[in-house]
Amino acid sequence: MLKALTYTFRKSAFTKTQSFVLDETQIKIFNEVKMLIDTFSYNKIKSIAMVQTPTKIAQNLHQCTISTNNKKIVLRNYTYRGFANLESQNDEYLKFIIELHQKTKSKNIQFKKGIKKQVYLAMLMFLILMTGLMAVISFTLYDKNKITEMLISSVAVIVFIF
Repeated sequence: MLKALTYTFRKSAFTKTQSFVLDETQIKIFNEVKMLIDTFSYNKIKSIAMVQTPTKIAQNLHQCTISTNNKKIVLRNYTYRGFANLESQNDEYLKFIIELHQKTKSKNIQFKKGIKKQVYLAMLMFLILMTGLMAVISFTLYDKNKITEMLISSVAVIVFIF
């Protein structure tokens, strides 16, 4: 029997380090003192979603969300080491994700990538709303010519981003 593949990481300052072990039938989750705290049977997994979620600290942050009907595991390719200190674990993360795919590819699991269209549109609407709110506040406080220039620049940035 092959040794089970393990991926260990800490998501944030508010969580403890956890280890995720892929065995033949399930994912086992262990806490920082190696005590088993949960299991996910491959047969009960409904979806595996992959998304890139860059931040100022980690521009290449990838996240994998494994969902059943009532549980969720979130894995990231970085581990939290301290304030504004995320350590990349790309090689270990990639090995784990590839092995997870190998173990689950014959199951009836929905594989997803990216963010949902509704989430994307909600983020876009929020950005537009905040730009409009900035404009209203600025028109009441500052020189209208400078505000017009700022609004044109904001719209250009929005168009460039999306």
